[in-house]
Amino acid sequence: MSYCFNCGENIEPGTEYCSHCGSRLENIEESSPQPEKYVEKPHYTPNDGISNNSAHSGRIRKRKLGKSIALLLIVTMVLSGGSLFAFANSYEIQAERSYTYESEEIPSELGFIFDVSSAEIVFQFNSTPIDDIVKIDANFNFTIHGFEESSLEEIYDIVWETSESSVLFGIYRDDWFHWTMWDQSVITVTLRTDIVYDLDIDTGSGSVLVNVPEGEDFKNLDIFTGSGCIDVNINGSSNIANDLHLNTGSGNIDLDINSGSSIANDLNLDTGSGRIHVDIENSSIDNSFVADTGSGSMEIILNDVDLSNSLILETGSGGMDIYIANSKLSNGIYSDTGSGGVDYRIINTTLGGNLDVQIGSGGFNLISVDLFLENDVFWNIDGGSGHINVELTQHDPLGGLITGNIDTGSGGVSIILDINSTIIPSNWECDVGSGDILFDLENPTGYIYTDESLTSQSFDGTLGFDLFIETGSGSITIYN
Repeated sequence: MSYCFNCGENIEPGTEYCSHCGSRLENIEESSPQPEKYVEKPHYTPNDGISNNSAHSGRIRKRKLGKSIALLLIVTMVLSGGSLFAFANSYEIQAERSYTYESEEIPSELGFIFDVSSAEIVFQFNSTPIDDIVKIDANFNFTIHGFEESSLEEIYDIVWETSESSVLFGIYRDDWFHWTMWDQSVITVTLRTDIVYDLDIDTGSGSVLVNVPEGEDFKNLDIFTGSGCIDVNINGSSNIANDLHLNTGSGNIDLDINSGSSIANDLNLDTGSGRIHVDIENSSIDNSFVADTGSGSMEIILNDVDLSNSLILETGSGGMDIYIANSKLSNGIYSDTGSGGVDYRIINTTLGGNLDVQIGSGGFNLISVDLFLENDVFWNIDGGSGHINVELTQHDPLGGLITGNIDTGSGGVSIILDINSTIIPSNWECDVGSGDILFDLENPTGYIYTDESLTSQSFDGTLGFDLFIETGSGSITIYN
C-alpha cells in the first residue's frame, strides 16, 4: 500500500493523483510491512554488578508525568485543529517473548515495571512445581503510528536488573512520549508457590490481575497503576507480614480476601476516580483499614473480620455501601463523602470506638442489629442536605452508652429504636435546618415521657436518656 506524501492518505498503486487532496503523485514506493513474530528465551542469573530495584519507583513516576504533559499537548493540538498523525504511517507489531529467572539464590525483593499502555498484566502462581523463581510470557499485539517501522526492542526497553538481594523486570520507554495504539497485549508472570515474596508491581495504564492461591504468604504486596484497574484475589490462609497497598490513578480496585488470611499492618486502597469493591471474610487486619476514592463509589463488605485499628473511608462524590457483620472493630469508624449517599449495615458486631460520619449533600442510612460496645461511644452524624435515617434494634445488652449528635442542613431525620432490653442510648441531640424529625421508640422498657426528656433505667442503674431536638422550619414527631 502506498501513501500520499502531502496528506498521508492510502493510495492504490498506479494512481497518478491523490483522491483526497488532489496532489500529483511522483516516485511512490509501495510499502508492505510485515508483523514481527518470533520467540526468544533468555535465562538470567544474579549479577552483583547490576543494580537492584531501589530506584524503579522514581523512574516510572517520571514517565507518567511525561505522559500527562503529552496528553495536555494532544488536547491543545486537537483544539487548534492540528494533527501529528497526518503524515504518519500505521503498522502492526506482533511478538512473543519468554523470560525466566533461574537461580539457587532466592531474592528478598521482586519488582516489576510495566510502562506498556493498556496491556493486561496477570500474576499467577504455578499449579505444579517449577524450578524458575520467575517466569514471564509476554504476547504483544498492537498498532503503531510513526514515521519509521521499528521492532519491539527499538520501541520498548525490556530489561532484567538482578542482584543477590533483588530482581527487577521492566518494560518501558526511555523517551518521554511515543505514539502507540495498543490492542490486545498480555503479560503473564508466573511465580513459585514456595517463596515468601516482597512484591512491588508498577504499571502506567494497564490493568493488573493477581490471583493468590491458598496458603501463599508475602512480606509486602504493593501495586500501583496510573489509570488501569487492579483486581486482587487472596484465596485464604495467606499471611502478609507487613502492608497491602493498592493504588491507581483512575482505575477500579477489586479486593477479595477469603477465610483465614491476615494482614500484619495496614490495608490501604486509593483510587482517583474509580470505584472500590472490597469483600473480606474470616480474616484479620492488625492495623488500620483505609480506603479513599476521589469520585467513584465504594462498597465494603466485612464478615467475621477482626480489625485492630480504625476503619477510615473517604470519597469525594461517590456513594458508600458498608456492610459489617459478625466482626470486631477495636477502634472507631470514620467516613467522609462529598455528595454521595451513605448506607451502613452493622450486624452482631463489637465496636470499640466512635462513629463519625460526614456527608456533603447525600443521604445517610444506618441500620444496626445487636451491637456490643466495649465502652461508652459518641456517634456524630453530620449531613449537609440529605435525609438521615437511624434504626437501632437491640435484643441483648448494649454494653455501653451511645451519645449522639445528628445534624443536617435541610434534610429530615428519622430515628427508630427497637429496644427489647434495658440497655438504651443516652444523650442524643438532633439539629435540623428545615426538615422534619421523627423519633420512634417501638418497644420501650420502663420509659417515662416528661416535658423535656425521656428517661429509663440504663445498664448501670442511672437515669440516662436525654433527648434534645431542634429544627428550623420542619415538624417534630415523637412516638412512644
